[in-house]
This record gives sequence, structure tokens and C-alpha cells, in this order.
Amino acid sequence: MKEDGKIKAIIVENGENDLIDIERHLANIQEIELVGTATKYGQARNLLTELSFDLLLVCVEISGKSVFELLKEIRPRKDPGFCTIIFADDKKHTIRALRESVFDFILKPIQSNEFRMAIKRYLSTKGSVQNNYHRETPSRNSMPSEVISLPTSVGLQFVDKSRIAVFMCAVGAREKKPTWSAMLTDQNCIKLRSGITAKGIIAFMGGSQFLQLNQSTIINIHFVSHIEFSSRACFLHPPFSQETYIISKANFAEIRDRFDRL
Repeated sequence: MKEDGKIKAIIVENGENDLIDIERHLANIQEIELVGTATKYGQARNLLTELSFDLLLVCVEISGKSVFELLKEIRPRKDPGFCTIIFADDKKHTIRALRESVFDFILKPIQSNEFRMAIKRYLSTKGSVQNNYHRETPSRNSMPSEVISLPTSVGLQFVDKSRIAVFMCAVGAREKKPTWSAMLTDQNCIKLRSGITAKGIIAFMGGSQFLQLNQSTIINIHFVSHIEFSSRACFLHPPFSQETYIISKANFAEIRDRFDRL
């Protein structure tokens, strides 16, 4: 970040038209200064290595190569405290983006409101983001550390309680009954032992920190961004902002009664 407080951004796109489109979206955001652009892979690699920047706005593919390859190349050469927002034509790279701790993922054609919301989320968390590759959530550092044991089919898995973002229940490909899994902040999943119930998870984890949204989803409240009344949709903070969970009517009434107090 420069002395005047502005955030330095670089745009890497696969063509001039897309590059101009992103520049247009960025032009009205006073907090961000554009310090460089590139439309070729080699050009982008050199630019990102040579310049100091806070925010990378990049296409998922550049000159036929993956953005993840580009990030892997520049990582050893840069202070990894920058954030990355990826643009793509479809959702097939979403999971990879989440695993790489990409800050946000925007589908093309870019909508002005989606772009503004992504930048707004970035600006709101800028002070707490310290590492784009190892950052797990904006509120991660403020959570108390507590190691717990999760029962699996082969034994016990020990994990920091604050690293559990979501519990999900689903039927596996070779299973007849649904089983619960715990999704961690690094996108790894721990499959729990069969026979475990939502009620048992809530009792074990603590109802003050974990909320049941529906029959198959229990969420860590620290990862919740906002809840929409009309659709009963629950939205999460990055890097889980691409996921949306629908709250059941029964659970929605309980959650609203608990939190809608002002």
C-alpha cells in the first residue's frame, strides 16, 4: 500500500477488450490505484515479480496457461500478502480457486454490482489479510484455539475447532446411509463415523458457535457474512463466498428469533 493509503492493483487479462472492461469497473473506486496491466503470460509474470502490489485482478487463463500456474511461479519471489480476485467464463475452476485461498471468484460477463461487492469485501478485510496463500478467513486470527477430536471410521482426527467451517451430511457413492463430514478452512474434508447425528454435533461443538441451517448443514457462525430474509439464504465470508446455503423454515425461525434482536 502506498503512503497515500491507496491500494495498488494489477490487472492481468487474456485480451485487450476484457482488460479495458475491468479498468472501467475499477475507475470509479477511489481507494484503489492501478499500477500495471498485462495481457500475456510472460509479461504478467515479469510485471508481478517486479512491481509491488496489494491486489491482483486476473483471468483464470492467460495465453493458454492457468492462473494457478502463474501464482505458483511468483509465490517464491513475492511477499505473499497480496489478494487475488479471479475472473472466469464458468464455475469449473471454483473449487481450485477456493483451495488456493483466492479471495474471490467472479463470473464473466462481469456485472458492476458483483464487482463492487467483491471489492467492498476486499476493502473491509484488507487490514486482517496477511497471506493470500495461507489465509483461511478474515476472522480466523481472532478465534480462540481449541483442539478437539472428531470420530472417523478408523479412529480420531484431532483438529483446531476454529478451522471447522461447515458440517455437511450426504450419501456417498458406495453408501446407503448419509454420513456427516467436516469441511476445514483449507477445503479438506474429514468424514465422520456413521451414526453421528446433527443433534450430537451441535451438543459436542456448542450451540453458541455452530448453527444448524437445515437437515444436512451445520455452520460455524464465525464464517457467516449475512442472511437474506426473503430467500432464507445464508452467505459466507471468503474464501467460501461462492457457496450459498438455504436455511429451512424451522431453523430460520429459530435463528431469526435468536439474532434479530435490535
